[in-house]
Amino acid sequence: MELYSKSRIEGSFKGWTGRGTYELVNGQIWVQTNYKYKYSHSFQPLTQIWKNGSRFFLGVEGMKDKIEVRRTPTDYQSPHIN
Repeated sequence: MELYSKSRIEGSFKGWTGRGTYELVNGQIWVQTNYKYKYSHSFQPLTQIWKNGSRFFLGVEGMKDKIEVRRTPTDYQSPHIN
């Protein structure tokens, strides 16, 4: 896996909600693709997006597991880390 981008959740984070949408302060918006529920509350936690082939995974500070996500076409397409 390679690191694709780093940012923070915009506002409050309440964990994996099953089919959540996660907006980052860098303008990227990611949608959870597989069901996973785990409650955790924090304000603007650090995030990392990891790329593995054509799949993306979201890791959030304080959460043990990463979840698979897909990027929405409505964000403003901020650049990723190389």
